[in-house]
Amino acid sequence: MPVKKLKNFLKGKIMSSLKKNWLYILIGILLLLNLVFESPKINACPLSSESYQDLLNRKIEGFLAYDLKNNSIDTRKFSGKSTLYIFFNPSNTYHKEILVYAQVLLNKYKRMGLEIIGVIEKDEEKALRLIEKSRFTFPVINDFKREIHNFFHIERCCGGVVLVGKGRMVKFISNSLLSPENIRQLVEKEVLGRINYEFKEPERRESFKINQLAPRILMRDIENGKVMDFWNFEDEYLIVSFFSNLCSICKSGRRIETLKELDRRLREKGVKAKIILVFSEPYDKEDIENWEKQIKMPFDKYISEDIFTDEEKYITDTSLKVDPLTVVLNRERKVVFVEELLTKEREILELIELKVK
Repeated sequence: MPVKKLKNFLKGKIMSSLKKNWLYILIGILLLLNLVFESPKINACPLSSESYQDLLNRKIEGFLAYDLKNNSIDTRKFSGKSTLYIFFNPSNTYHKEILVYAQVLLNKYKRMGLEIIGVIEKDEEKALRLIEKSRFTFPVINDFKREIHNFFHIERCCGGVVLVGKGRMVKFISNSLLSPENIRQLVEKEVLGRINYEFKEPERRESFKINQLAPRILMRDIENGKVMDFWNFEDEYLIVSFFSNLCSICKSGRRIETLKELDRRLREKGVKAKIILVFSEPYDKEDIENWEKQIKMPFDKYISEDIFTDEEKYITDTSLKVDPLTVVLNRERKVVFVEELLTKEREILELIELKVK
């Protein structure tokens, strides 16, 4: 058969085969793309169990996975470490607070062999934003196939906590997120062999100094997204109350009530003062809107980067905390009042009234 005819014959056969089997070929291509781009890749723990009780006090082989930043995590190499798994929902405000506390524990006990791994099953973009804003240093895995969840028997609704001790021995499993205090006790019993009740006292940093210019902290208006600093305001006095999700007085609404009363008193005296609320990240607009459904906040609201240093954050027997901070600036944006630590709410009113005339 001439070469030209042979080529035409083969070409016809190939085209005919492609037409008959196009569906199978398309499925094959899609499967190949799924293998290439699927993330994270998890080789799940080979050990199977009927319930989480079967896992307790048993050694597991671990797994290989990739975190949200595409870094590989091989827990099979964690034999000499204690690993705390925190299963969380990136959209849950309480879960975010637990993670902030977990980061403090990691900073304190990492040198003693503590590792923390966050695990989610959805909302990867929200988780990435949370990691960036909160500066978490521990990895987070998107377990969208629920291989790790199912292995540890973690249900969907309430998060969970798993502690795997040295030697990859499963020490503890909870099908819901523990309180900060219980997580601390769990970690300290593992790494210290005891529970430590010696807590560091808070310290106020010197960012705001009386009679000196205030630092130019950039803030984003939650209503229009406009970026501002203290110098964009033209009021006689600017009263700035910084809110942290670690501040119990702020979250309870007590500080809001104090500011409402202060605003009423200053208006009666004819003092031109503007009160603004500045929420430190990782607060976002959604968090603030949800909070305002419970507590009315009749002041302009802004979001800034976290201004509170590690020295200002302290561990108690219930949680990681930050004391509230309210400052007063005059027209020249010099500091005329800085709230001291442990100032009572009624004292805040009197002290600010003395400075604002």
